[in-house]
Amino acid sequence: MSAEEEFERKYMAAMKQLESSDIWRSSYSPPIHSIARKLGLKSRPPHFNTYSRNALHFGVLFAVLGGWLEWTEKMPNDSIFSLGSTAFVLCCSLIGGLGMATYYKSSSEKNGLLKWDELQNQDP
Repeated sequence: MSAEEEFERKYMAAMKQLESSDIWRSSYSPPIHSIARKLGLKSRPPHFNTYSRNALHFGVLFAVLGGWLEWTEKMPNDSIFSLGSTAFVLCCSLIGGLGMATYYKSSSEKNGLLKWDELQNQDP
């Protein structure tokens, strides 16, 4: 079985587990995940990512959003991106990334979801 077929089989098994859990669809298939899948990227559902991968992904997302927010609010008045703005963006990315990673980790444990590597023995 090819790596792509293996990934799709695991993905379908993961989605089946998530659909049968008490987790809302908007939580296990957020818009950024759906966009990545439509672009052809191999994106696991967030509940099946590692803590560090979720922290990194969501941290970058929060950094981009926080940076954009600071830039649109501060740039008309300031000619440079200040140290305070940089600190704000870093705090957004740190708190947002770790917060989302903690949520997904605790949610997957609460609902008894298998780890991604354990899905290989499951039928979709």
